[in-house]
Amino acid sequence: MIALLPTLIPSIVSAIAKVAATVGPMVAKYGPMVIKTVGENLPKVMSTVEAINVATGVFNPSDSVSNLGEKALAADKKPEDFDKINDYIDYLKHDVQVEDHGLNTSSVDTAVRDVVGTTIAIKAIAENIDMQMSKISLPLLNTISRLDVEPKLTLAIMTAYAQTELEPAHLEKYLADKLSLQEAHQHSDVLVRAHQIANPDMDTTQAENAVMNLR
Repeated sequence: MIALLPTLIPSIVSAIAKVAATVGPMVAKYGPMVIKTVGENLPKVMSTVEAINVATGVFNPSDSVSNLGEKALAADKKPEDFDKINDYIDYLKHDVQVEDHGLNTSSVDTAVRDVVGTTIAIKAIAENIDMQMSKISLPLLNTISRLDVEPKLTLAIMTAYAQTELEPAHLEKYLADKLSLQEAHQHSDVLVRAHQIANPDMDTTQAENAVMNLR
């Protein structure tokens, strides 16, 4: 995991394009979207998707998206060779070996491994909540990652937004109090519902207070 400089992003996107044949079309398509959306917030997003995948049982606590990316770049198979992304992740974890001392440690190469692993982990999240990868809002995930909330609430927020017509990217504006009163109420309602999905014993007042604490 690195501190990512915005000036590196074009080089990272270019590097991902060069390994497209190795990582497969899904990662080649969404990897650049991930890095362009999250930018220097990549370390936070990495931590968030790792925590979610630990919570859903896809990752062990010792697993990392960086290592997943390393193995994906060294692997003979791609996500498209498997019926489920979890099977591909199991293949990477158990059947692909990489030697850490042989890795290029430049900022761009390190970031490419991080982005590739993060993209695969996001795909796993999508499958585990029965959502198409194209329906995952990267701006929403990026914003939630800054809130440092528990994985089950992150999943609940993503699911709740997917069930509405609201623009998920506007969560950031909601948190910054930059929406109209009507729009703010709509986003607040979605977040209250998400809190109650994540915490079934939470009543409406408690959920409303929890939402207020996010801002």
